[in-house]
Amino acid sequence: MLRLVTAALVGVVLGLFIGLVSFTTECPKAGETYVISSSPPLPPTGKSVSLKMDTYGRFDFEGKLNGTPVPMFLDTGATSVVIGMRHAKQLGIRVSPRDFTGRAQTASGIVRFARTTIDSIQIGDVVVRNIPVAVQENDLFGSVALGTPFISRLQGGMEIKGGTLLLKQ
Repeated sequence: MLRLVTAALVGVVLGLFIGLVSFTTECPKAGETYVISSSPPLPPTGKSVSLKMDTYGRFDFEGKLNGTPVPMFLDTGATSVVIGMRHAKQLGIRVSPRDFTGRAQTASGIVRFARTTIDSIQIGDVVVRNIPVAVQENDLFGSVALGTPFISRLQGGMEIKGGTLLLKQ
C-alpha cells in the first residue's frame, strides 16, 4: 500500500513539474496573447464563445455532448476527449467490459478505456462534429476533459488573454 501511495505521489509531483516547465515556456507573459490554431487551417465560420478562468486557473464550463448538457473542462495536455461511464450512460453510449482495450498511464495509475465516437460537442455557438472519445472504465473526473481532438477541430483556433478563453470556429 505504501508503495502505491508513494508511486502516486511521485507521479503527481512529476506531472506538476512537467506541467510547470511547459507552462512557463509556452504561456504568454502579461499582456501577450496565446493562440492555438488548427492544422491544416480550415475556413472559420465566425462563431465563437468566451469562457472565464476560475480561481484555480482552469476553464470549467457546461457544454453539450450529443445535445445533452454536461460539465466540461479544457485540457490542452490531454491527447483525448475523455468521458466517464456516468456520462457515457447518460448519453446512451453502450460499452461492455471487453470494449476496454485501451490503457493510459495517469497519476492515479493505469486506467482502462474504450474508444468510440460521439456526434457533437457544443460550447455556446461552437459545435464540433464526429469526435473520437475515450470512455473511462472508472470516473476519474466529474467532468468531460476536452483534449486535442476537440481543440484541433476549431477552425479559428483558440486564444487565451487576461483570464478569458476564446474558442473560435
